[in-house]
Amino acid sequence: MTDEQLRAAVLYVADQCREDEGWGRTKLQKIFFFADLHYFRRHLRTATGLTYIKREYGPFSPGLHALSRNMVREGLAEERKVPRGDRESLVLLPTQRPNPELVPEDFRAALDAVIADLADRSAGAISDATHQLAAWRLARPEEEINLSWALVARRRPTESSIRWAQDRIRQEQER
Repeated sequence: MTDEQLRAAVLYVADQCREDEGWGRTKLQKIFFFADLHYFRRHLRTATGLTYIKREYGPFSPGLHALSRNMVREGLAEERKVPRGDRESLVLLPTQRPNPELVPEDFRAALDAVIADLADRSAGAISDATHQLAAWRLARPEEEINLSWALVARRRPTESSIRWAQDRIRQEQER
């Protein structure tokens, strides 16, 4: 996915979620993770090219975080602090109308499915759900999450399973 397409996807998600009571930076991270995971299960590669690392509150993409911060600095989006109980959330809002046509159709469909699935869930509940995923559970803290682990059982994969998954990914990338 190009930088322009990724920026369009961020604006698209921010626009779709602007009325969501649980919307914020954490939910942006989780929506992209689940959409990339959904895409990965079908294509054996991520749509975005982002990497995700294991953090206490679930998968976190440093690249997505940096991109959204840059978009705020460039005026494409703004951040607002929204009170949520005893704390505040940073909410990302687009400052312009997003162009969904720039987001690849199959990834936009994955985003739409994830947004619908997570619409009524808090960021905390979504983070708890990520902790049940084999791909998250098998990674060490601060380690990159290997999405191919989502294709295997809920136990640590064998070395031969890892080699098999890596070969399948390589084959798919060479197509």
